[in-house]
Amino acid sequence: MKSPLILFSLILFHFFLYSQPKINKITWVGINNEYLNFFKNSATLQKGNVFQEFDVIKYVKNNYILLSKLSFGVEIKKKYNIVSLTKDTLILAPDGDDIFSLSEPNKLNHYVFVNSILNYKFVSLYSEEPIDNNVGVLKSASIRIDSARNTKITLKDESTNRIITFKSPIDKKDYERLLRILSSHDISSYQSDNSIIIDKNCRLRVLEIKFNNQIKIFKGCDDAFLVPKGYAELSDFLAEIIALKTDTNIKSYHKKVKK
Repeated sequence: MKSPLILFSLILFHFFLYSQPKINKITWVGINNEYLNFFKNSATLQKGNVFQEFDVIKYVKNNYILLSKLSFGVEIKKKYNIVSLTKDTLILAPDGDDIFSLSEPNKLNHYVFVNSILNYKFVSLYSEEPIDNNVGVLKSASIRIDSARNTKITLKDESTNRIITFKSPIDKKDYERLLRILSSHDISSYQSDNSIIIDKNCRLRVLEIKFNNQIKIFKGCDDAFLVPKGYAELSDFLAEIIALKTDTNIKSYHKKVKK
C-alpha cells in the first residue's frame, strides 16, 4: 500500500503535469506588439503587416524550441530556451545571436511575451456575407456579437426581400473561442477600407470589429474582399454560429465564396 506522502506526491505531479499551459494554444505578444503563434509543426511571427513563417523542428516541453527558416535557399536554425511558461507569460532566451529577432530582448537577453487576451478588450463585431442556399437562391447573412455575448443574426433572401432575424446569446465557450481568434492577430496596423463602389453585381462583404478603443472596417465585393491574413478561422467560426443559431446549413456555401 502506498504511503499517504507518496500518494500525495503522485497526485501533485499529475496535477502539475496536466495543468501546464500549452504553448501552441496561446497567442503571445512581445514588447513591440510582435504576435507569435506556435502550431504543431510551424510558427508565425507578425510585426505590423509583415509576416514570417518558421518550421518547428523540435519542441521539448518546458525546455526549448528549435525553429528553422529558409533564407536564400539555406536553412537557418535557431534554438530558444524556455525560461518560463505560464498561461499569462512566455519568456524565451535565444541561444546566441538571434537572426530571426522574434522581439526586443530585455537586459537579460530574454524575450518576454504575454498572453494576447490580456491586451485585448473586445467591444463588438459585425459581419455580413453573401451565401447561396441549397436551391441556388442568392442570400446574405449578417451577424452581430457584443461583449455581453448578445447575438443578432439576420438572413435575407435577395429575390423576395424576406428578412428573418434570430436573437440569442452565444455560450461562454464559444465566446472565449471568438476572443482567442480575434486576439490571435494584430489588425491595429491595417487601414480600414470603405472606398468601394457598390453596383448591382456587388455581393457585399463587411467585417467591422470594435476593440481597444479602435474600429476596423473592411468592405469588398465578394472575391475582392480582403481581410487580415490569418482570419480565415474567424469566417469559419461565424458560419458555424449562424448555422447553429438558425438551423441553416450554410457552412459549405460560405466556403464556396471564401477565397
